[in-house]
Amino acid sequence: MLQLLCTNRPPVKIGCLTTAKNTPGSRASRIAMASSTDDNGFGALRARWPFPPQRPYPPFHAPLTLAHGRGKDGRELVVDLVRGIREPLILELGVFLGGSLARWLEDIPNVRVVGVDPYDWGSNSTDYIDAWTLQKPWKRQWRQYVPQLAEPKAFLNTVYSNLWADQEQTVIVQGFSPSILVELHKQGLRPDVIYFDNDKSLHDLWVAHTLWPTGVHFSGDDWGWSQIINIRPRDAKRGRPYNTSHNAAGNVCDFARKANFRVSARGATWVLHSKMQQGAREQQHAQIPDEVDCTQSEKAIRGRSIQSRRKRWT
Repeated sequence: MLQLLCTNRPPVKIGCLTTAKNTPGSRASRIAMASSTDDNGFGALRARWPFPPQRPYPPFHAPLTLAHGRGKDGRELVVDLVRGIREPLILELGVFLGGSLARWLEDIPNVRVVGVDPYDWGSNSTDYIDAWTLQKPWKRQWRQYVPQLAEPKAFLNTVYSNLWADQEQTVIVQGFSPSILVELHKQGLRPDVIYFDNDKSLHDLWVAHTLWPTGVHFSGDDWGWSQIINIRPRDAKRGRPYNTSHNAAGNVCDFARKANFRVSARGATWVLHSKMQQGAREQQHAQIPDEVDCTQSEKAIRGRSIQSRRKRWT
């Protein structure tokens, strides 16, 4: 198992690094030194995934990070989670242009952030930004950045540029989740919050909870996200597709019900509250601001997810 992981990219596992010659000034030496002196594994990751020596671009205007306006997205729920922690560490899955990372760095004193994104999207994301700037007249002023995003490694370099002033507190890891979570756990990373802003199926949430079952807050974006997918039935003789709604809120509630969590949501942000970590029975029934009744939510989701027959396949 370890041998297989050591041969995969990106090689951030301590087991792989200890095989290198540990000479002064070498990458293995820097990582070993960082991991021995740093809290929660942050220093080792920062040595493995450094910022470039020079800023690639000027920073984007804030709206092009696609971060929502303050007071409307619910991200203050995440800020509240880490109040009282001296140097909180947030692991974020799905960075894109770094909008939410910038929010944590601005609003949370002494925070450290680790962002994970493969940055291997091809032209789809450039086309997405191009279409985004055409949605409304006020967005067109940011069309000047579309050519920049078409350059090689442009999205990654844009994130470096946007977060340049906070690089001492920031690590950007290139990798695919959930497999990268195993490597980060082996590296010794111990986050205070894991924030999910990637695949809304939330398979990553199950993996993260297995790796970090206690001591971590789970939160994420896009509470109201849903997507309609046409699925061809297994019985080809019926010849009719089914229209199925996949809802992020439903996946969060499904996890919460099975893993014994309570859910709060505000705007696009959701947060899980462990019943086990709350302690006494009376605390388990204490009021949580913006708590969601997942029973009711699931009923609504099931109502939207009822399979309905559509026109015949051609």
